[in-house]
Amino acid sequence: MSYEQLREIAGLTVNTDPTQHAEQLYAGSFTLKSDKWVDQHKNLDPQEKFTLWNLHIGTDEFANANPREYHRIREELHPLGRAAARKEYLDVLDSELDGLDYSEQETIIKNKARQLPEYAWNYLVEDMPVIQQAVDSKFTNRTLRNSVTTHDQIFDELDLRNLDTDVSWPAHTDDLMWAVDMGRADQVKVVNGRVSLPDPSHPEGYSPVFSSAPRSLLGVEQLKMNRVYVRPGAARRIQGAYEKAVQDRKREEDLLLTMDYNRTTDKGTPREFVANAIIDRDSRMPDGAILTLGQIQNVVESRAETYVSYEDLILDYTDLVEEVLGNTQRRIVDVSNGK
Repeated sequence: MSYEQLREIAGLTVNTDPTQHAEQLYAGSFTLKSDKWVDQHKNLDPQEKFTLWNLHIGTDEFANANPREYHRIREELHPLGRAAARKEYLDVLDSELDGLDYSEQETIIKNKARQLPEYAWNYLVEDMPVIQQAVDSKFTNRTLRNSVTTHDQIFDELDLRNLDTDVSWPAHTDDLMWAVDMGRADQVKVVNGRVSLPDPSHPEGYSPVFSSAPRSLLGVEQLKMNRVYVRPGAARRIQGAYEKAVQDRKREEDLLLTMDYNRTTDKGTPREFVANAIIDRDSRMPDGAILTLGQIQNVVESRAETYVSYEDLILDYTDLVEEVLGNTQRRIVDVSNGK
């Protein structure tokens, strides 16, 4: 029985949205492709590896589809480390903006908005005099305070329960900030674990923000000010909801594991199910070894009437012990191999 089937039996939500699933697979495909490429070229000189990765893997398509993973991998591969990778990225950004007037800079930054990492936004606000001048002239302290207050009130009223814990909370924050940039933060709802907005063309009436093209009419200076002043409030709410979702998911998983564990003594439970169910539950316990031996004994006792002889009972007991040990060893090997 699959994990998803067990969640359905327990009355828990299962993400069945094929569109969102396809979009997540698309974004994740770049990471998988990169991981495979890096493994195949692990013996290359670090500088040559970084150059070739940028040429063949680290494309604008990757940066737009999965910016967080793009920048993480790029920084890991840079031969001089994370700080050098970030400086180089900012140097390239500077060169693209150098000599342009403010409106031309604004166009370039808006086109790059989705792929820019957080440190680049901070740099654009704090270190670029042309943009800083525009920020100072267009946005007074009162305007900033009003914007922050308004959005904090919106965030407080959002129902952010059930965030997908397989996605990092900073990524969820990115999604919420895109809704802010579109002026639609008050319409946000968590659907299938992702920050979503109303979409009549979508089967569920909502589509995840990460899958939609940016449609913000804000100027680049307001976009940056949102990152610097509004994002902290968004991040606090998202992180709080995310941590609760992690706790809820752990409770759900514990419930499912306990259900499976208890089924091991049911006569109708398939034998191939028993060993893994015992491992899944008891491997989380500090006294798991003692509990496992006790549960194996319970399983054998529950089937006592099916044994023809005492020898059959002992053989079944030892077979189950060996199966638990073998499956545990295979799991350890899989983990050590990165599976």
